[in-house]
Amino acid sequence: MKKRIVYALLLAGLVFQAASAETSEDKEKRGNFKPILTAFTNFHSGFGEENDDRGFALERCYLGFKYSLPSNLEFRGVIDIGSFPKESDNQRFAFIKYAEVGWKYKRLKLNAGMISTTMFKVQEYFWDKRYLMKSFQDEYDYGSSADLGICVAYQFTDELSADFIFANGEGYKKLQINDGLMYGLGVTYNPVKELTLRVYGEINEGSNEQEKASKDIALFAGYKNEHFSLAAEYSRMFNYKHGNGRDRYGCSVYGSWYIDKRWEIFARYDNVKSSDDWDLAEDGQLGLVGVQYKIGKYITLGPNFRLWKPGHSEKANQYYAYLNCSFNL
Repeated sequence: MKKRIVYALLLAGLVFQAASAETSEDKEKRGNFKPILTAFTNFHSGFGEENDDRGFALERCYLGFKYSLPSNLEFRGVIDIGSFPKESDNQRFAFIKYAEVGWKYKRLKLNAGMISTTMFKVQEYFWDKRYLMKSFQDEYDYGSSADLGICVAYQFTDELSADFIFANGEGYKKLQINDGLMYGLGVTYNPVKELTLRVYGEINEGSNEQEKASKDIALFAGYKNEHFSLAAEYSRMFNYKHGNGRDRYGCSVYGSWYIDKRWEIFARYDNVKSSDDWDLAEDGQLGLVGVQYKIGKYITLGPNFRLWKPGHSEKANQYYAYLNCSFNL
């Protein structure tokens, strides 16, 4: 029995030594695997007429992986677990958020599969607080953050780049098989490192003859350095969700002051409207102000206060206090 134990220990030692002797070249050939685990949660409480709306919520959870190969290939698979809007927080859904392959060659980048859309990707990067609230176009349902399709991006110079996306146009929660596709073209210009300017246009065809094609135009300008960030965006969608003559438009302004590597103060203002008040119940203005604190590398806290002023003059203002938390591995 003792001999068997000794032999087992010797074998384990040889295996460990062989594994530790693996060269960096071998590791590069094998590729790099990275797990993805992200969770957004909060505690919130309304005031006044919204006093009964309070409690803990788990808004989102992303589970997946990213695998990079030395041949400039990258695979990503992510499952999105969340709650249905306007439903009990107990009811959950799970969708494939990303299932894509990416390839880079010099200044060219290709992505195919269930990919990130480009409508508000730059804006989301500047807002950088998805755990608190979605960026403007995502928050007010101008489009989806992921879709089944192909995206081609090219960096013409260090200052100028463009991207073209060709997708189903219905997002990752509803994979259509009928007619109708979405085409989007964006151009990004960085005259200096800190300043980003972008224009984006999109056409989303209807899935049948009764639906009108939705058309979106978005403008963005953002400045970010080590001390502060400030950004503004404007977007207008014609025939919103394929409704004939039903346009939706609005703007968002947001910024942060970076006190140090852990602390920052942020604020945001949104104004969303519908043409001829066709969707007055959903129109309104948002004011948000708060503080962000990073606990180490993986956890971020964001206590904030929110005011929603409905577009309908007969509706009362809504006041909320939030404590948002993000865990990102």
